[in-house]
Amino acid sequence: MKKLLLILLISSQSFADVGDIYNCEETSAGTIYSDGKMIDLNGSLTNFSFKRNESEIIKEQPLSSSFTSLKITSSDKEQFTAFGKDESDGFEYITYMNGVFISTSKVIYSAYSDNASVMSIIAKCRVN
Repeated sequence: MKKLLLILLISSQSFADVGDIYNCEETSAGTIYSDGKMIDLNGSLTNFSFKRNESEIIKEQPLSSSFTSLKITSSDKEQFTAFGKDESDGFEYITYMNGVFISTSKVIYSAYSDNASVMSIIAKCRVN
């Protein structure tokens, strides 16, 4: 009976895999500029989703960045990392591990500012 209960518990858990869609809820966000200015984005947190393919992450509901897809650079079961670069020399790095999503976007200089900036987002995700 104990073995049956253990099997049922294990089989009811959702494990991340290629082809899965992840629904995420941002828990923290902020931007830091090279001039020392910091912007707390916690008042405008959103939900988003993405799909994990064999070689890339496709954002179904994009975050507040220009990237709609990122190349997977490493993957091992329920954890992966991905990277993207856009035309304006902006970069985005994603790390996902055990339901936690972390995105870091780096912009050396943008049309909106003479400052370099780094934006980070942390989210909790579940697999559908």
